[in-house]
Amino acid sequence: MKEQVEQVLGPLGARAWVHAVDLDTGSEVGYGEYGLVPLASVFKVPVLVELFRRFGDGRLSPAERLDVPASGRSAGPTGLSVMADPIELSLRDLAYWMMSVSDNAATDILVGLLGVDAINATLRELGLTRTRVDGTCDDLYQTMYEDVPEGAGPEAMRAARAVDPERTQHSGTPREVTRLLAAIWRDEAAGPGECAEMRRILGLQAWPHRLRAGFTEPGARVSAKTGTLPFWRNEAGVVEVDGGRYAVAVFLRTEDHRYRQPAADACVGTLGRLAVDHLRSSEVLVWSADHLRSRRSGARRPGMVRAVTPEAIQEQASRLGAEIWLHARDLDTGESVGIGENTPVVTASVFKVPVALELARQSAAGEIDLTQRVTVPAEGKVPSPYGLAAHRDHVVVSYRDLAQLMMVISDNVATDLVLDRVGKDRVAALLAELGLGAPPYRRTAPRFWALSRRTSARPTATTNASLSRCRLSDCERCARSIRLRPAAPRPRRSPACWPASGARRRQRRRPAPWYTAGWAPRSGHTA
Repeated sequence: MKEQVEQVLGPLGARAWVHAVDLDTGSEVGYGEYGLVPLASVFKVPVLVELFRRFGDGRLSPAERLDVPASGRSAGPTGLSVMADPIELSLRDLAYWMMSVSDNAATDILVGLLGVDAINATLRELGLTRTRVDGTCDDLYQTMYEDVPEGAGPEAMRAARAVDPERTQHSGTPREVTRLLAAIWRDEAAGPGECAEMRRILGLQAWPHRLRAGFTEPGARVSAKTGTLPFWRNEAGVVEVDGGRYAVAVFLRTEDHRYRQPAADACVGTLGRLAVDHLRSSEVLVWSADHLRSRRSGARRPGMVRAVTPEAIQEQASRLGAEIWLHARDLDTGESVGIGENTPVVTASVFKVPVALELARQSAAGEIDLTQRVTVPAEGKVPSPYGLAAHRDHVVVSYRDLAQLMMVISDNVATDLVLDRVGKDRVAALLAELGLGAPPYRRTAPRFWALSRRTSARPTATTNASLSRCRLSDCERCARSIRLRPAAPRPRRSPACWPASGARRRQRRRPAPWYTAGWAPRSGHTA
């Protein structure tokens, strides 16, 4: 496998540390698997394990609720870190946000509750002697503030403690990371019920651009956790494909410190695929250099083509067996180009844009208080692969943060609540006012149920323990494990939500480093 890995890494000028193990046979393969690496957000897996061990022995209750104020949250690009108002939710739903969208604020709340000493003691008990968790996400950022002054270049970032395996806050080896994942899948990390819930949460990660990119065949399931730092692109998880189960950990170091590196992200999936295919003793496919060439070279990104005319775009779509409708407009000159731009199309979740606009208009007119909080019940929610639909318990959240969830992760539950509040007729009137054709607006839930009835396919309980506790009768997350049966009567619509009292607090929190992810930049800098 060594030559194939180096063939993939060559065009990127990157280094990699990889390990994979067959959970059923114990066979394993690696490339630098004993090397120490910064875990970045992969360290949240040990936090998850310690939390669920406490759920299992009764020291903590998974339904215990916390009212998280808006101020004092750790910085980050997603989740509670970017929500503007107080939110009330349970411990197990905090764990969901920590893993699904790598929420730093949720993580630090849990690390503060558990303590790093207890987390490390559990790692030692499970046989992980080189993996360590020495602080929170905020502690990691503090070292970056200290080591990388404003205006510093890549060399200062390259020398920062956060990206050095020996000095970072969270480090480990690929081999130990797969050992921890194996313990979760074999019900050894905690009790069977707790391990099943951890598997469910790991399967709800929202990011499909790294490890999952290497496993595109129907029926493949990837349950994983990403990790990102300047220069580092990581992901570790369990791949279930063709009846096999494989724990895979890939840690990639590039020479590019920028946050967005599509070629490097794709490389993580390719390396994971190489390792799994080696264990399966099947033919290994290696991406060509053209597919993995770095963006800094100015070459094409993976899967992208240069097309300067509509005809060239249509020709490329035809080669892919696809149809395309598009329109682009230069906002300065007004010039535009299109292909079938006047053809009615299915907008899918793009319809949420005018919903958000109408919410903003009503807020500006004083019709809606965005800080007003509503209680979202645990039951009766529209199916969605992530977001509020995945919560085990009710959550109390503001309309402003519902809008954030609707737009950032396309949360269907949040969308229906916002649409109910602003009114479908008002959204249609807005579109008419803007000179846009206004299709009839419907809530997300009835459209899902209608689709279920037309296809006569409904997800049902399976023998897979990781899905056995799913609280949704129709659930996209379980789509790979469904069987067909006659459609049942239409479920009831989601229960009404009511305003929840709560003092409005002004949000005060420390910004993240300006160079990491386009988060709150310091003065004089743009991300």
